[in-house]
Amino acid sequence: MASQQRMVRFRVRLNGTDVNPFDRYGVSQNPFPQNAKYEYGALCQLLNNLAAEPIRDVEHLRERLKGADSEFVEGCCQRFRKGEVVEFVIEFPE
Repeated sequence: MASQQRMVRFRVRLNGTDVNPFDRYGVSQNPFPQNAKYEYGALCQLLNNLAAEPIRDVEHLRERLKGADSEFVEGCCQRFRKGEVVEFVIEFPE
């Protein structure tokens, strides 16, 4: 019997608006991670920031994702829409 590999899922929100939705709560971004495992801490911070601080354009998004996997960066850039909040799910093996 073949073992199934466990997958990890994260929700990505790209804030293409001009407003940080967390300002009204007195915080700069959501302080709660999507996953409590230590090894995903940096990814959770990055994702929380993308959902909070407005992204001006694709070049600004690329700057903020500098050092991330190129496939992830390109996927985000293709989905980004100025003036909108875009949401999608990424999934990868644990």
